[in-house]
Formats: sequence, C-alpha cells, structure tokens
Amino acid sequence: MDRLHMEDGQHPFVLSTTHIATLNRRASRCDHPLAKLTTIATLVPIAAHVLTASKVRGFDRRTDVLTTAAPNGWLTSISLGQAAAAAMRAAIEGRTSGVLFEDIHGAPIAPDADAVAYVDDLLLEDGEGPLPFAWSFRSLREGVFAGMADGGVRRDIVEAQAGLRHMTDGKFSDTFLHLHERAASDWWAAQLGVPVPATIEVIRSSLRQLRWKDGPAKRTKDRGGAA
Repeated sequence: MDRLHMEDGQHPFVLSTTHIATLNRRASRCDHPLAKLTTIATLVPIAAHVLTASKVRGFDRRTDVLTTAAPNGWLTSISLGQAAAAAMRAAIEGRTSGVLFEDIHGAPIAPDADAVAYVDDLLLEDGEGPLPFAWSFRSLREGVFAGMADGGVRRDIVEAQAGLRHMTDGKFSDTFLHLHERAASDWWAAQLGVPVPATIEVIRSSLRQLRWKDGPAKRTKDRGGAA
C-alpha cells in the first residue's frame, strides 16, 4: 500500500474485509447520500475526497467508466464492475450535472470525521445497533486496496481501481485495463457478499489471467505472429 501512504505521509489502520462487508451491507440499505458514498467506498478504493468532487458527467453509463480529476489536474479513468456501477447510478439518481456528492451549497461533501459520525448515526436506524468497530474513509480505502491486493489481483489493476494510474500510465491499452478492472471489481464485491453477475466463473478466470507473468502483447507475439 505504499502508493496510498505516499498521498499524505500518514499510516492509518486498515479496515478488515469482514468489517468492510458489514459496512457495505448496512450502508447499502440507507438512501442518504453519505450512506451511498460509503457504499461506493466499500467497493472501489478511490480516495473519498476525489470521489465526492467528481462530476456527474464524469460517469459514462454506457461503459460504466468513471473519469476523475486529481487536484493536480491529472485525469484518471476507472472501470467499475456491475455492483460498483449500480451503486454509482443509485447515487446519481438521474442527475446530469454537478458533483457526485454535494452539500446544500452545491460544494463537494467533506468525507471527514463528522461525515463518518453522521453515517454511524444513520446506520443506527436499521435496528442492528452501533457498528462494532471504528472506521474512517481512509481506513476503508486502505482496506479495499489491501483486500484486492491480498486476494491476488495484480498490483497495476488495483492501482487503476484506486485512481493511482493516470490515462498516460502503463504499457497496456485502456481496453486491457478496463476488462480486468471490471473483473477485479466484481470479484471484490463477491468477497463482501454482494450479489455478482452469473458470469462469476468468467470473472475468476480473468483474475487468474491477471497473475500470468507475461502481458498480452508478449503472449500475442509468442503465438508465432501467424495470421
């Protein structure tokens, strides 16, 4: 998780997959925008402040690709699996402009300690009692990143899901990255107990491909180049 720690020099605790699954299950039952933000954050390791400030128009509903802009202006293209894309569509709710998560003044919601406390209060309404663990959006992001990486998803794919690979990075095409990002995204959703596509075996097969030593360009060349 070095790339994540490099963002602000802090070393936060990492939320476990079990806790992330609990947070996903309970947040996904609440219609409040902060709960919807939390649901998405359990599925994709994007920095919460980048996610809240992303434009509604930055989400392509045809391809389920979210384009975000970092503070330095770099654009990042993140391909979402079916569960994450569904959570994104639920958060947008038919809007065509503005940021994904805005306050009453139209500014991006601040995913800070106050927001976490508010989410905790919202989740009390489901009757299950308080969450049995402390969390923050940062620890949540670290946990999703670690869960994907520890589960065998290739590092560059996890970094792409986390918004750490910009559009000009890497030697593989966007198509290759998007294909395997979707597989990784739905695989991770399955680990949380979220319903996944009936093609889960195809997804697992794709994840096995992520661990192949050679990239697609080399594998094509190794097949002899015969047309």
